[in-house]
Amino acid sequence: MKKTKLLKVCVLILTALFSFASAGTVLAEETEATEERGSVLYDRTTLHGDYDSTSLDDDVIEEILNAGFSAPTGGNQRSIEFFVVTDRDMLDAIAVNPGHFDGASTAPLAIVICGNEDLAAFPELEEMDSGLAAMAMIIQATDLGISSCVMSISPQDERIDGISEILDLTENYLPILLVTFGYPAEDAVSSASVENYDSAQVHYNGLEEDYERQTEAETEARELAEGDVYTAAATGISSDVTVTIVVNDGEIVDCVIDASGETPDIGGVAAEEIEAQIIESKSLSFDTVSGATVTSDAIVTALEEITVEAGLE
Repeated sequence: MKKTKLLKVCVLILTALFSFASAGTVLAEETEATEERGSVLYDRTTLHGDYDSTSLDDDVIEEILNAGFSAPTGGNQRSIEFFVVTDRDMLDAIAVNPGHFDGASTAPLAIVICGNEDLAAFPELEEMDSGLAAMAMIIQATDLGISSCVMSISPQDERIDGISEILDLTENYLPILLVTFGYPAEDAVSSASVENYDSAQVHYNGLEEDYERQTEAETEARELAEGDVYTAAATGISSDVTVTIVVNDGEIVDCVIDASGETPDIGGVAAEEIEAQIIESKSLSFDTVSGATVTSDAIVTALEEITVEAGLE
């Protein structure tokens, strides 16, 4: 493989690792940054079936495999091996094997990732190794315009036995994951959208800080000025942005904007600035904050809902 291709694969793998391993990854809010984030990682398409059955070229398969070999392994043990299946009869047999591998009936390629117990220094880490390799191959396939679907084999005995029989595996091999690959028969929709981000499933510095943030938010809510309280929420760059407005005798007397799930130094700062503007002006109009377009738009959407509900102009 050419040196440039190898470097590209390494970059793609590092991208995947940083994206999945770092809960604190900063999601930029500027429009330009959002467009840049539409990288190969987010373009992934999953196909459970309806592949174009046209065979993949050998050099394409080699690129996918090389990505798998380039993935890190526990203790650098390098004990996983890849069983490439392109034979139509074998693919059809995999498709009817217990395990919902139906996509193999149309996919031109399936790769079974196995742990080789004869090579494993840390066999308990082979499932992790297989997952890293599968993700690396999927990302490389995505960059080539190829869809994929990863499915578990281990620890289900029925699946292990069935795949082992089809591949004629010896006892030292444990089939762990199966990944189908192929071009989609029709346009496929990305299955790796940033919309999957859920701030409720992200915890910074342990659960204690989560509790402190919640307590702080509750305290702030208790300190609101007296009046009728209206609350609405809209989706920001990485979480829901909640806006609370207090109205007394038709006048806005207080405002709280909760953007704790947004990037602190971008969306968080923008929310604080807009909140201060609304409180000072006693008006729902405000100047948007540069660099925080998505969070600002979410605040506008929430305020529009409040305006209707509260009967404000």
